[in-house]
Amino acid sequence: MANSQDIRVEIIQDIKSLKTLEKTWNCLLENSSEKNPFLSFSWIYTWWEVFGKNRRLFVIVVYSKNQIIGIFPLMISNEVHHLFAIRRMQFIGIRKSDYLSPLLAIEHELCWHLAIESIYNHRNLWDVVELSRMREESNSFLQLLNILNKMDTVRKLVRQDKDCKGCPAILIGGSWEQYFKRQMSDKSRETARRKLRKIEKAGNVSFSEAGKVERLDDILEGIASLERKSWKGSGGNGIFQSESDRAFFFKISSAFAESGWLSIYTLRVNEQPIAFFFGFKYNNRYYYYNSSYDSLWKSYSPSLLLLMKIIQDCFENNFKEVDFLQGEENYKLKLSNKIWNIYKVLLFHSGYRSTLLFYLEKHLRPLAVTIKKKILNR
Repeated sequence: MANSQDIRVEIIQDIKSLKTLEKTWNCLLENSSEKNPFLSFSWIYTWWEVFGKNRRLFVIVVYSKNQIIGIFPLMISNEVHHLFAIRRMQFIGIRKSDYLSPLLAIEHELCWHLAIESIYNHRNLWDVVELSRMREESNSFLQLLNILNKMDTVRKLVRQDKDCKGCPAILIGGSWEQYFKRQMSDKSRETARRKLRKIEKAGNVSFSEAGKVERLDDILEGIASLERKSWKGSGGNGIFQSESDRAFFFKISSAFAESGWLSIYTLRVNEQPIAFFFGFKYNNRYYYYNSSYDSLWKSYSPSLLLLMKIIQDCFENNFKEVDFLQGEENYKLKLSNKIWNIYKVLLFHSGYRSTLLFYLEKHLRPLAVTIKKKILNR
């Protein structure tokens, strides 16, 4: 444990000061126990550039002997909750990031203790702190719970993140052939083979992966056009639909391409793209972020065929994991052998709005969930 005299905390509240952390941030990420592309400086900084308007930076930096040992990328948003205004402190990256966490290389418990103290010392700025999208098994989450259990004066609620629940994944071991036989039923394997034979009869089938800077804008424009032809496009649910989302994903794609993390798989028939998977390759893991396919090719199951190709590539290239990220859809569950459970921690203080929120979250929300379940089960 570091000497308390060697420790200091700094709170960054302006974009210029945040920018100066880039090099140190990425070095800390490489040594962090919880590392993923959503915690990279590129992702966090780009998110703030695009979505940070009308929000307030509150990045807590912990130093030991002038060396950064912890970064808590937080922000404060003004929102309307049940018809009254509240100030919510959250991790930067919310609603675009599947995993959120501080960056902690060492002294996890000490860093969390100092961060919680700093947050409470500035409780005049917030009504609720919502630390969401934290993996249940992560050392960071477990240390946070340890600290909060020791701080009797802190009002807290810990629950599974209802917006995410779990992230299915394939922990890779053995060969692709062994996985294919073990994880998929005889019927599922035959269906995949039949779909491939069917689509091969329609024309020349090719699979490709792109992730370089060269022609990146053209590639992104191509998959954005393909997304518009999908059910996501018609429903306005694609990642390139809104102006802000488009700006974010074009910027982050460029940054990740330079880092060698971008992975865009495409399935083509006669050179015509009919399906794509937009993902990231980081720390010897594949993160499946989004996909779409041309609705005209729905009967051929192009997304399934492309996904099988991606999983096979990950096995053959000795990846550690295929992470399907948020959402427990049936097709993900059938292919997975692990589910990362995702939790959130809510913190409150004694102010009247914070107290009201505490009782709403502790008593009324569970009641509303129970009533909703009863109605759906009728």
